[in-house]
Amino acid sequence: MQEEIIQINNVRFGFTNDPIISDFSMIAKKGEWITFIGPSGSGKTTLLNLIAGILLPQAGDITVCGQSLGSLSHDAREHFRLQNIAIVFQDIRLLGMWSVFENVWMILYLQGWTRESAMEAAYVWLGKVGIIELIDRSIDSLSGGQKQRVAIARAMAKAPTILLADEPTGSLDQKNTSHVLGLMRELCHESKTTLLCVTHDPEVKSFSDQIVTSNEWYEA
Repeated sequence: MQEEIIQINNVRFGFTNDPIISDFSMIAKKGEWITFIGPSGSGKTTLLNLIAGILLPQAGDITVCGQSLGSLSHDAREHFRLQNIAIVFQDIRLLGMWSVFENVWMILYLQGWTRESAMEAAYVWLGKVGIIELIDRSIDSLSGGQKQRVAIARAMAKAPTILLADEPTGSLDQKNTSHVLGLMRELCHESKTTLLCVTHDPEVKSFSDQIVTSNEWYEA
């Protein structure tokens, strides 16, 4: 039986008096790919932020890797997130003062990896996403799709327990979309990473083990 990595129990959250997530429960197992689908404003990104511990539910509980996020302090949640979760943000969040290579290996190094292992993992994953020839380039010189592939390489190089991906293929062409989705599937199979993905891309559905639609957590 697959290990349960994420347990969401009767969670409620809203930025106003009207909740955008209401009485939502879900289980994600080790190595499983779950895709969240819904219209803009339905709370997909908010749901990822709750699972990451960036936000806390107003009711209910979220347990990740056996740890209730609500029982942790802000600093403890940040440390827990660094140890267990990688995130591909929709707004990418790369560091402009660093090169492509530095944006991947330096993050791993700052999270406790040795310099050698961080640089090796960065080199491998930048190669896998097809931009190894750009490792010395500045972030500002890249196209939107290239930046997105750097962000994806940075997240996957960590081989995290959990990968949260917010529109990970939004800036990619069809060829690179299919390639990146295949790499994400490989990460789930080989590293047993649990992947939770927010997307509008219909191709993502075919890679998913479970699809959760917004009517399961949100009532328009």
